[in-house]
Amino acid sequence: MSISEKKYVGFVRIDENTIRKISSAQPNSEAELVLQAYSYFQTLNPLISNSQRDRSELTKKFRELLNKDGAAHNTFKLIEIELGLMYDMLFSKVGTIFTVCGSILRLICISCIVTVLVCFFIVKKPDGNLKGDLPITIILLVGAICLEIGGALVQLGSDWAIVWACKHYPSKLVTPIFHLHESVISKNKRWFEVMGQSRTKFSLPPHRVDLSIKKLIICQLGEISEVETSQAYTIKRGEWTLEKYGLDANWSIELEFGKSIVVWHIATNICYDSEPKSSKSVPNKVETTKILSYYMMHLLRFCPALPFCKNSENVDKFFEEEKSNGEKLARSLDEKGNSKWEIMSNMWVEMLCYAASCCSMEQHVQELRRGGQFLTHVWLLLMHSGATKKLEENASQQSNDKEDRESELVDVVEGCCC
Repeated sequence: MSISEKKYVGFVRIDENTIRKISSAQPNSEAELVLQAYSYFQTLNPLISNSQRDRSELTKKFRELLNKDGAAHNTFKLIEIELGLMYDMLFSKVGTIFTVCGSILRLICISCIVTVLVCFFIVKKPDGNLKGDLPITIILLVGAICLEIGGALVQLGSDWAIVWACKHYPSKLVTPIFHLHESVISKNKRWFEVMGQSRTKFSLPPHRVDLSIKKLIICQLGEISEVETSQAYTIKRGEWTLEKYGLDANWSIELEFGKSIVVWHIATNICYDSEPKSSKSVPNKVETTKILSYYMMHLLRFCPALPFCKNSENVDKFFEEEKSNGEKLARSLDEKGNSKWEIMSNMWVEMLCYAASCCSMEQHVQELRRGGQFLTHVWLLLMHSGATKKLEENASQQSNDKEDRESELVDVVEGCCC
């Protein structure tokens, strides 16, 4: 309700200087990552008016982060935390929990339960025995109290508790909350970290998003950001890779996007099957490339709601039509010798980024409700790295929505409430 009125009372605006002070006091901790993620979150939040200068500074800082040691782990962890904050803001009661009113309501709730429990012991039968439904009722009340206490502890150990503590810095309560967060939340996963897998006509078990996959994506985005000097660069379907390696295969990316995925998937399978077993081990680039290929096929087959999967029911037909093209592409790749896996891995990363940019904000937000797709993590990564302008254009084309980003997000929330 509060977000529908464009007055989201649960959102806390924190001064950047305060964030920097706490981050310097808590270096290399989960709390530091949370505050960095929240800083990005409040800069990109469409419900808050931020200057273009703020967003340019965000892009600059994020591109610097891409070139640091441990960039793959820390960058995707930031994205993971930020998507968690986004989910809480849209689909949970965090807007009322971390307010004075919310704290009072929680206190009233637990006080009422305790009062009822005490009354059951005071107003009991004359013989002093508890019979019938009374023992069951008491057990349920004790369980309710335990749930309330557990909920309060989880609340104090959540990412939003760090944000609340930052707002009230330098209160004495800040340090215990940081310690609680470090010992509870930092050891828990915020999402399943898996990506669906499909090969040709078969669905395979999901695969974990390995660090090698994250490194591959971060490395390529780092290279593109060095080449593209402007703040906002264009997401392409594979032109960057083909030009970089001099591969004459523009025809393969000029097809309908779904067909392009099928063609490159067939070529990847042919090349993968011809590799010796010794080269098929994680985190080998051969295996990483195959995993990305299978993930794109999974999206094409089982995520028909995505805009580039409009003809997902024709995937089998695509295989029949494009089989010879896939074999042709595989032969072209074999001519490149040892660099063919560099070409294929870069191509799949580029196509993954393009697929993420094709989806509107609403579609990515809806994926959060279902646990979150890896595609959504890539989408937010692109927004931070400077592809915001192109992403907004694609989102507008896919949703045919002439309104601004604020109105789009409000519509999403209102639809979910209904």
